[in-house]
Amino acid sequence: MIKMKRRKIQLIRTNKSKPIKHAEQKAHLNHIEKSEQVKIEHQEPAKHVNPKIHPWHVPWIVLGVLLLISGALLLPTKIASYQVEVPYMVKEQYSVQVPYEVVEPYTVQVPYQTTEQFVQSIPVQEQQAYTDVECAFLGLFCQGVTKYKTVTVYKDTVQERPVTQYRDETRYRTVTKTRTEVREREVQKIRIERHYKEVNWMWDFDAVIKFNNNLPPPEIIG
Repeated sequence: MIKMKRRKIQLIRTNKSKPIKHAEQKAHLNHIEKSEQVKIEHQEPAKHVNPKIHPWHVPWIVLGVLLLISGALLLPTKIASYQVEVPYMVKEQYSVQVPYEVVEPYTVQVPYQTTEQFVQSIPVQEQQAYTDVECAFLGLFCQGVTKYKTVTVYKDTVQERPVTQYRDETRYRTVTKTRTEVREREVQKIRIERHYKEVNWMWDFDAVIKFNNNLPPPEIIG
């Protein structure tokens, strides 16, 4: 009905530019109204037709079912744990032998020349007196006579001789020694941690959409 009224208005506007007789205009309008009513009568029964599935609906229905099945298989998740090796730095102490130099005294025996006195017995020739009895006149007259003889006697004399002796002298030398020092260094070690992630409930791959934001924190195993 709205379309028919708009059509009448358009005809009235066009008739102003092209005037025709009143009877012809009225007949023309009645003819248009009848033709519009016939169109409406033919279109109105289509509104009450029972709905039915058209062929082009089938792909969309199949796609919707596939999406539902895929969502049911892919979207549900679960929490799974896995182990991972995590490197970390730690300070440790170690011992090292460090060389160092020190001046230390030491004693040596140093030879030197000197003289020493000693007592030596030297043989000496001396005239030694002795009394001898001489008799005369067939032994009738005897008297003592002092005579001398040469004898060898030994006398102690003090003499000197060169000798080598030793004295202690203190000297100094540089000696390399070692001492133990404790030092620190950073070393990299590996520990095993248990981590958690959200995976598919059936096939254990990473979840397409993650619903759980409160996963357990990592745990140190060893």
